[in-house]
Amino acid sequence: MNLIADFFYAAVLGFFSQNLSFEMGVCTGNLFKLSADKSVRRRYYFVIMLITTMLATAVTYVTDAYIISYFVTDTVTGDCIRGFVFVAVIAVIEICFELLLSWSAPNVRKMLGGYLPSACMNSGVLAILLLNRQFEYGLYQSMLFSLMAVMGFVVSVLLMQLLRERVVLVRCPETMKGTPLALLATAILSLAFAGLTDMTFPY
Repeated sequence: MNLIADFFYAAVLGFFSQNLSFEMGVCTGNLFKLSADKSVRRRYYFVIMLITTMLATAVTYVTDAYIISYFVTDTVTGDCIRGFVFVAVIAVIEICFELLLSWSAPNVRKMLGGYLPSACMNSGVLAILLLNRQFEYGLYQSMLFSLMAVMGFVVSVLLMQLLRERVVLVRCPETMKGTPLALLATAILSLAFAGLTDMTFPY
């Protein structure tokens, strides 16, 4: 029962309370770019971002819990080291993806183009790692929250795609058509998420 409760609580956190785009304000550039792109590259983007986030979450948790926290006692120094380690881990994972795809699937790597580094190195992955640290989640909670945060970003992209499709049909002044109206709709949608901003795991 606790496992099911944790799953749904993490879903609420990732989808609403700590939604990367609508609530935290990160990945907004990727949000607009991906919502306008319906090609297969978008699916690869989501998969790569999910794998990167889960791997980075596990590695950074172990590094933080068993190395940084053990050897570094000063809070400020520890936070600086953690930030460097988080970015370094993400960069290493991105390089591994580059090498793996270039060796095993060069056609896929060529098709992805700039989508690969964007999926690995986007601000959302780093934001998830920082949130896990800020809320002091354990490994289980961190992995669950990371999974749901990425799923929340995927849902955000799909919602944004629907918004852009509906906005085209709206009668409005010429100056508001296109991006201005899409931004306004996004801001209103973000307000709907604001009521759950301070939610965390209850234990």
